[in-house]
Amino acid sequence: MGQEIEIAAVIISVFALIISITKDFIMPAIFKPKLILNAENDEECVHEASWYPQKKVKLKETFEFNPKFGKKQRWLRFRLNNRQGFFSRTAENCYVKMLEIRNSKNQPVQPFNMIYLGLFSPAVWKNNLAKGEYQMINLVYETQKERVLNLVPVGPLGLPLSLLERKNEKLCPDVYTLKIGVYGDNFEPTFKEFKVELTKKFGELKFVE
Repeated sequence: MGQEIEIAAVIISVFALIISITKDFIMPAIFKPKLILNAENDEECVHEASWYPQKKVKLKETFEFNPKFGKKQRWLRFRLNNRQGFFSRTAENCYVKMLEIRNSKNQPVQPFNMIYLGLFSPAVWKNNLAKGEYQMINLVYETQKERVLNLVPVGPLGLPLSLLERKNEKLCPDVYTLKIGVYGDNFEPTFKEFKVELTKKFGELKFVE
């Protein structure tokens, strides 16, 4: 009788171990987010808009647009897609970072801190991405006023002030390679490089091969 109890205990232990391994290792390896990053020079990834500073009206305590000071901007965005499928799962606590910038000579742009890119909205840098869902992530933009490439940092890390203030360190017309990383709680990091070209003429900012 005692031997039978010992055998039963061993079988239960082995069975529990198999369940634990399946739950912690095998299932996550099979059922996980299927993330894809891509961009094209289409209407969704290349967006032009006019920006108007807001002017406060004291009597009404409201805000109104002042078209006289309008500035045109051209934005490049990429798609972050969690593919639909039986084995796909929600990407939990997903966030996106720009890890590096290189110029056309393959030299890293310095100074540069890794920056978070907005997920879902400029104010949100970390969130879930359901299976079958995709989001457009703002990458860079240009304005009519100045021939420089502007970044769009959000979240806890910011852009070095020197990239905003020192003329010799600004991102002037050139072809740049931007390395992007996507991270989360239930998937391995995903990496992608996008090449963008800023010319000396407004309206020609685009993705390049």
